[in-house]
Amino acid sequence: MRRFTLGGVPVRLHPALPLMLALGVMLGGGARIALLALSLALHEAAHALCARWLKVRVVELELMPFGGAARLENAWAMRPGQLAAVALAGPTLNALLAASALALGSRGFIPPWAAWVLLLDNAALCLFNLLPALPLDGGRLVFGLLSEPLGAERAARWGVWAGRALAGLMLAGALAGILALGRLHLTLCLCAAFILASGGREILAAGSASLISLVERSGELAGEGTLPLRWLAAGDDTPLRSLIPRMHPRTLHRVAVYDRNMRLAGVVEEEELLRAALEDANAPVGGLL
Repeated sequence: MRRFTLGGVPVRLHPALPLMLALGVMLGGGARIALLALSLALHEAAHALCARWLKVRVVELELMPFGGAARLENAWAMRPGQLAAVALAGPTLNALLAASALALGSRGFIPPWAAWVLLLDNAALCLFNLLPALPLDGGRLVFGLLSEPLGAERAARWGVWAGRALAGLMLAGALAGILALGRLHLTLCLCAAFILASGGREILAAGSASLISLVERSGELAGEGTLPLRWLAAGDDTPLRSLIPRMHPRTLHRVAVYDRNMRLAGVVEEEELLRAALEDANAPVGGLL
């Protein structure tokens, strides 16, 4: 993949992106594809600029055919408000571009065909990215709502399965187009492939968010001053590995350990649990008392 830096942020171009542009030029649609690529790039840049404004480090921007990703440092451990702001920045930028294209085209500042293309493509990007499925921006908004009651990894799995269902509908639509019209809707296929390819990475990132947050807990507490405290209850033979997925980012935890007679055997602090889990994740939590 080709890399360059823009405003201090590494940008990575997927090899298929220049190929898509070249194919579009050969087929006579290069101008429209170029405008679409520009809209995608600005969409991802809006995510990155919002993240930097919120003091969240942007690791890199990746631009792919019909999709892209702004990779943030431990994005799943962000505050719900931060996550919502960064997620909405991209669709909001597309909505502004669509409105600007309509205004500029109606006043003759840009050619009517360019205004129409920018209006349609940016409206489609805005609405598509607001669908409640990962890795789309709407899926990140839903994750922010579900991560507290479900935990980061389970919330991400719900979002990824919603994305897979959406990709399945897209592929079904492409197949219906072939059967009914004898034409392949390439955009639907590429969007479905983008969603399916991103699912595993989303689950992995969310699954590690709680662990990263636990490791950095002292820094979080020092920076915040206060953090919410959450109690967990577990049997004394519960393995440590089953407790970590139930721990949420930006939250302190204590585990009340009960014996087989449902009597309180003791309390295990989060730091002690984490230290023991790094040594032997299958050890029972009761062994820490």
